[in-house]
Amino acid sequence: FSKALNVYKLSNKTFNPALYPIVNYWGFYDSKKNNFAPDSLEIDSLLITCELEDCFKLSENKFCKLNSLSKLDFNAIAQGYSVDLIAEFLDENNINNYLIEIGGELRAKGKNSRNKFWSVGIDKPVDDSKPGENDFQEIILLDNQSLATSGNYRKFISINGKRYAHTIDPFTGYPVNHNLLSATVIADEAYFADAMATSFMVKGLEGSRKFIANNKQLGLKVLFVYDSLGEYKEWKNY
Repeated sequence: FSKALNVYKLSNKTFNPALYPIVNYWGFYDSKKNNFAPDSLEIDSLLITCELEDCFKLSENKFCKLNSLSKLDFNAIAQGYSVDLIAEFLDENNINNYLIEIGGELRAKGKNSRNKFWSVGIDKPVDDSKPGENDFQEIILLDNQSLATSGNYRKFISINGKRYAHTIDPFTGYPVNHNLLSATVIADEAYFADAMATSFMVKGLEGSRKFIANNKQLGLKVLFVYDSLGEYKEWKNY
């Protein structure tokens, strides 16, 4: 919770693990929930339950939920954090060469059996595709770094013939609508790469580029794949 709260503040609330009520309302946790009519009044009322700092408090050894309807979902940070915990365990046991992967979040140290830096393939963001089904968008070498990718091309629902991506704008309560297809983040810790990849998918291409320009001290390396008139385009800073 503390790590999530820090990223929540740093990202200007675009990373928000308290969005469960809204995500659930849209049906992303229920594959059978399609073709319902979103109600703006219902969404506005649910947004009140999604204010992380207002609805949850951690004080010393007590964790309190202040709104009975609120609910946390750490899916966008827990896998990366789990990777970091495994890395700590391996480091403590003097394992100097490893690649850890949980749910697409990775952390690498040292080199592989061929004495080369660990290489990771980034999938092309093809709609409704399976991992590894298409050619890689890019191969990235990890030099004692972590990597995570978030995208809108695999998880979505259809409502009256219109597709809605699973990434929710925490300010409107509606799925985001922009041309950023996937965001890959390279950072020291996997939890941070994981959470920031989700944040960038909320911000969109221009918002993410502006954030990176204004926060160079974070040292984030990114690969953004976006749609430009039906073609895949890249923006990266490494």
